Amino acid sequence: MKTIIQKITLLLSLFAITFATAQELSSIPSNGGADTSTNSRVVTDWLFHGDGTNSSNLGTSSGSFTLGAQIKLTTSMLAPHAGRQIEELKFYIGDISILTTSYNIEIYTSLTGAADYAEALDTSTLVLGWNTVVLATPYLITGTEELFVGYYIETTTAGYPNGIDPGPSVPGMNFYNFSGGGWSALEGVGDWNFNIQAGVGGATGANDVGMLSINMEGTIEAGTIAIEGTLMNLGTNVLSSVEVNWQVDGGTTYTETLTGLDLATGENYNFTHADAWTATNGAHNLSVWVSNMNGIGTDELPVNDNIDKAIMVINEIFPRTVVYEEGTGTWCGWCVRGLVGLKDMAHYHDDGSWIGIGVHNGDPMVDAAYNSALGISSFPSGKINRKSSSVDPGLSTLESAYSSERAITPLAKIDITDKSWNTSTREITVEVTTNFALDMASADYNAALIIVEDGVTGTASGYAQANYYASNGIDMIDWEGINWRYLGNPIPAADMVYNHVGRSLVGGWAGVAGSIPASVAYGTGYTYTFTHTLPANQNEDEIELVAIVLDNQTGQIENATSIRMDQSIGIDEHNHEISFNIFPNPSNGILNITTDRKIDISIHDILGKFVYSNSIENSKTMDLSHLNSGVYIVTVTDGKNQSSQKLVISN
Repeated sequence: MKTIIQKITLLLSLFAITFATAQELSSIPSNGGADTSTNSRVVTDWLFHGDGTNSSNLGTSSGSFTLGAQIKLTTSMLAPHAGRQIEELKFYIGDISILTTSYNIEIYTSLTGAADYAEALDTSTLVLGWNTVVLATPYLITGTEELFVGYYIETTTAGYPNGIDPGPSVPGMNFYNFSGGGWSALEGVGDWNFNIQAGVGGATGANDVGMLSINMEGTIEAGTIAIEGTLMNLGTNVLSSVEVNWQVDGGTTYTETLTGLDLATGENYNFTHADAWTATNGAHNLSVWVSNMNGIGTDELPVNDNIDKAIMVINEIFPRTVVYEEGTGTWCGWCVRGLVGLKDMAHYHDDGSWIGIGVHNGDPMVDAAYNSALGISSFPSGKINRKSSSVDPGLSTLESAYSSERAITPLAKIDITDKSWNTSTREITVEVTTNFALDMASADYNAALIIVEDGVTGTASGYAQANYYASNGIDMIDWEGINWRYLGNPIPAADMVYNHVGRSLVGGWAGVAGSIPASVAYGTGYTYTFTHTLPANQNEDEIELVAIVLDNQTGQIENATSIRMDQSIGIDEHNHEISFNIFPNPSNGILNITTDRKIDISIHDILGKFVYSNSIENSKTMDLSHLNSGVYIVTVTDGKNQSSQKLVISN
């Protein structure tokens, strides 16, 4: 299996080329997995962006090159560690065979000038995978200036050495310098983060305690809320007692004295404050700070004592539906990856939380207005909830982006509350109702409707799907076990059925102005009716109606819903999620799974290949150590409902 994966990564380099400088710079998949390296020095905190797993490697398929990789550490990330030091750097290298004899560790305060710290090291000490490097001279953190931390490599030939995660990217936090072309944002190439982590260590003085985090969601439901956080002893003296304080919007200060802590240098303490917050609707600023360490008053570095967090308080937590609009075309041989990705995501997330739409370009299924508005220039790729970063339609990337978006609490929900079909005029009438989770005096939202069609076929040559997976001998296996590698290039039009085809933007890309009033109240639904005449060449029995509510300030989709034309209003045909836990995750192959019912388990690799099945009731320990390191999808079903989770195996 590992040999096959290595072969695949070499071949995939042919199609990962994107735009701008990315005409040269591209990526290939990697099965690097999660970080399993061992720290060479005691580090209390790792600062990084991304999810900590390696899914791809960045490089080029033509000629030798140099490549600098940097992550940005903001002042808000660094302030809690003021007076301490960056002592170690951790990063992923996907190919050491192409490197010259030395590389540099670099730290900048600005990417417009020279490095403030540079250390040349021997590449013979690097390993394929995660590397931890101890800085010869620890770098002092002031907490008042941002830092850029990373490395610089040079190669003797083409290849893919720089590790990146599956995304989505954290905008403005990852930068590359390709063959001396200057620093550019990584999101201009792809929706990833560099796998670089800065290790913070060192005590700041004899007496220093700092706030590490406020352990609360950014959007919460109104009511009685516990104030939770984490503090750390950063001094050399044992921390026995400390005052924890909080206030909202500069109001009343609430103080609790914690005693009997006995925290050594670098030890954390998670607290729940004795005084709860009666949270009311609206935007608030929560400040939490520590004081009076061991009864001595102000500690030696008060700059790391305080953390502020913006909190939005709402009346109700609405579930979020994630919308992915993918640029695709029958002429695009690598767009098979998107056909499989949308098919698999619809299968694994059929509970109404996922809507995938294929927006066609340059083929008989194109809707010119939709294609132009989406604005995709690198195929295949797409947008999650219309956020600016492009997201590749491969299953692993979609799963990661979907999970990130699902975790965001929306301020609104939209429902399709009525619909009708006129067989004579072919007119569709759709009523949508938008509700908000709080009162807003100056709301700026629009409702929109998208017409999507399944089961699209055609006999013309434009319906034949180019398939580079066939011509390059690369496996692309969907959840049904179909390997698209063996379907030919092109796949004949007679063999192709296109689903999730974006047919029309009813009301336009930005939705209908005035469809939602400027002043909205919780508990009040705002209704708007759309009409659309379905062309005769589109099948009303295969139409899906997708309603979205758009935030006009960002242009992003706040929430969405969908219903088939042949589905009755109020009849829920979606599966409902099954609650189950898998741990540890990442796993070395020995995996525990718990649930509240009897379930059947199936596991597929990231290419969709079936690798394992079992049945359990309540709990079970499974041995998956025979599986290669990588990302897998665990799907459980009770015969009626179904849920899926991502599993990372690192062995």
